[in-house]
Amino acid sequence: MAAISKQERTGVDNECFQETDMDVEKKLPFNSCLKDAEMISDPQSNNNTSDKLHRVLGIRLHGSLLGPKWLLTFLCMAALVQGMIFTNVVISSLEKRFGLQSTTSGIIAGAYDMGSLIAVIPVTYFGGRPGASKPKYIAWGMFIVGTGSLIFSSPHFITDKYIYSLEINSTKSGKGYSDVLCHSGEEEESLVNTTFSNLLPGSFESEFIDLSLYKYVFLLGQLLHGIGSAALITLGTTLLDGSVKKSSVPLYIGILNACFVIGPAFGFLVGGQFLNVFTEFYLVSVEHLNIDTASPKWVGAWWIGFLLIVVMSYLCAFLIGLYPARIPGCEESEVNKLASESSSISDEFVVNTCDFGKISELPRAILYLLSNATYACISLGATMDGFLLAALAAFMPKYMESQFGLTPGYAAILIGILIVPAGAGGSLLGGFIVKFYEFTRTQSIAMYIVCQLAILPLYLGFLLYCPNPPFAGVNSAYPHVPYNEQLSLSAGCNTNCSANCDVLSYMPVCGENGVSYFNPCYAGCKSNGTNGILRDCLCIDGPESIALEGVCPSNCNYLPFSALFFFQIFFTFLATMPGLVASLRSVEPLYRSLSLGLQTILVRGFGTVPGPIIFGLILDKSCLLWNDRDSGNCLLYDNYWSSRLIFGVLIIWRLVGAIFFIFAYFQSKKSKLADS
Repeated sequence: MAAISKQERTGVDNECFQETDMDVEKKLPFNSCLKDAEMISDPQSNNNTSDKLHRVLGIRLHGSLLGPKWLLTFLCMAALVQGMIFTNVVISSLEKRFGLQSTTSGIIAGAYDMGSLIAVIPVTYFGGRPGASKPKYIAWGMFIVGTGSLIFSSPHFITDKYIYSLEINSTKSGKGYSDVLCHSGEEEESLVNTTFSNLLPGSFESEFIDLSLYKYVFLLGQLLHGIGSAALITLGTTLLDGSVKKSSVPLYIGILNACFVIGPAFGFLVGGQFLNVFTEFYLVSVEHLNIDTASPKWVGAWWIGFLLIVVMSYLCAFLIGLYPARIPGCEESEVNKLASESSSISDEFVVNTCDFGKISELPRAILYLLSNATYACISLGATMDGFLLAALAAFMPKYMESQFGLTPGYAAILIGILIVPAGAGGSLLGGFIVKFYEFTRTQSIAMYIVCQLAILPLYLGFLLYCPNPPFAGVNSAYPHVPYNEQLSLSAGCNTNCSANCDVLSYMPVCGENGVSYFNPCYAGCKSNGTNGILRDCLCIDGPESIALEGVCPSNCNYLPFSALFFFQIFFTFLATMPGLVASLRSVEPLYRSLSLGLQTILVRGFGTVPGPIIFGLILDKSCLLWNDRDSGNCLLYDNYWSSRLIFGVLIIWRLVGAIFFIFAYFQSKKSKLADS
C-alpha cells in the first residue's frame, strides 16, 4: 500500500513505475546520511526548480511528459543545439571581417574547452549531490550557452557597415587575377599598392586594426559556450542513468550521444549555407554586389546561425527547467539502485558519503576516484581517443583537400556526410548491443577493446596518398633552369616582371603544361583574356603559353580512402556507449556525476585541447610552401610525408589507448564493486 500511495502523490501514471522495497533503507549502511541529503524522500519534496517555475509561470508538466521518453527528447534537442555552434565554419569569415590572425582565431576556438574545464568539476560535484536537481543545472547551462551565442554575434550589430573596395579590372569570378599580372617598373609598384588596399575589409587600415579588438568579445562568447555545455555533457548522462530502468540505460544514452555526434555535422552543413549569403544582405541587393562567394573579400552571414542558437538554447532551458529534481515513478528507485550496488561498497565510501557535497571534501573525492584503478585506466584510454577524435575533426577536411585536390567546401560536406550515418549509427548500435545482451562492466570494456583493435587496420587508408602535382619553384623547376639549381619561386622567365612578384597575393594558376604557379606574376603572364584565361605567360612551355585560374586539378580517387574512413568513424562511435557504461559502472553510484566530470577534465585537458595543436605541429613538418605574409599558414603540403606522419601518430595513440583499456579489463575483473 505504501508504494500505491506514493504513486498517487506523484499523480503520474507511468509504465516504468516499479514498487519500491521500503525495507531497502535498512540495507544501506549509510542510510542516515542519505536521509540527511533528502535522497529518500517524497519525490515532490525536492523539486525546487520546478516549483519556482510553477509559482511564477503557472506551468507544470503532467502525465507522460514527465516520463523518460520526453526527457530524452528535450535533452537530445539541447545536445543538437550545443553541437551546432561548435564548428569552425565561421572562423575564416571572422578573420576577414575583423582582421584576425589565425593564431587568434585558434585561441577563440580553444576557449570552448577552457570554459568547459573551468565549469565541469563544480557543476558535476554539486550537481551530483544527493537531492540536487540535475535539470536545474542543465537548464542554467543552456541559458548560458544562449547568452554566449548572443554575445558572440553582437559585433555584427555594433560595428559599421562592411565596406569592401572595388576590384580593378577584376574578372567575372571576382578573384582579381588581372591585378597580379606580370608588369614592370612604376606600373607594378602602383598596382601592388592598389592590390593591398583592396585586401583590407575597410577603407582605412586604422579601421581594420580597431575591428580586431572584437576578438575579446568572441573569446567571452566562446568561453560561455564551454561553461554552459559542461552540465549537459555530464549531468545529462547521469540524469538518464537515474531516470530509467537499468536495462534501458545504454539505449537512452546511446540516443543522446548520437545527437552529440549529429549536432556538429548538422551545424556545419547549415552554417555553410548561411555563409553563401552576404553578411549584410538586408542592406545590399545581390544584383549590386560585384563580388561572389569565390572572392577573397566575400564575408558570409556568419552571425545568423548564432541567433538561431540563442532562440533554441533558451527554449531548451525553459523546457528542461520544468522537470523536477527526480523523475517520479520512472526509475528503478534511486534507493534500490544504491542498495543493489552497495553490497561491496568500501567502508571509506560509507564514511565519505556523509560529507559528500561539501567543498572541503572535493579533493578527497577526486583522490578517491583516481585511486580506482579501473576508472583511472578507462579515463586514460578515453584521453587517447579524445586526442585523436579532436585532431581528426579539426584537420580531416584540410587533409582531404590537400591529398585529393578537393575544394574546401566539398571536403567539409563530404566529412559531414560520412559522420552522420557512421557516427550516429555506430553510437546507436553500440547502445543497442549493450542493452540487448545486458553487458556487464567487464564485458563493456571487452567490447571497447575489440572496437579499438578493429580500427587499427583501417588506418592503412592513410597510406593511400596522391603524389603532389608539380608546383613551379616548390617541387618542380621552371623551364630552362639547370637541374642542380636550388628551387625558388623566382626564375629567369619572371625576372623582368619586377622584384615585387613576391609581395602579391597567393592566387595560383594552372599552366597548360600541367604545372601550378604561385600567381600570374610568377607564371610571367602579361595579359588576361575571357573566361579566366591568362595569356602570354613567359614561364609556361606550350603552344599558346596560357594558364587558368586555380591549382591544377588532381585526378586521384578519394572513394577508397573515404570508405575506410567511414568505418573508422563507425567503430570509434560503436565503442562510445560500452566505454561510457564501463565508466559509470566502475564507480559507486553517488560518485558517477563527479567521475564523468573528472573524466571530462582529463580528456579535454590532455586530449581534445592539445590534440589539434600537436597534430598541427606534426603537419607543419610536412609543409612545402609557407605564406609568411598571410599569418604564416601553409599553402602546400608534402602529401607523402603528411600521410606517413599522420598514420604513425594514429597507430601509436590508438595502441596506447587500447593498452589502457586492456589494463582496465583485468582491473575490472578484480574489482570489489559489483560487476553489473
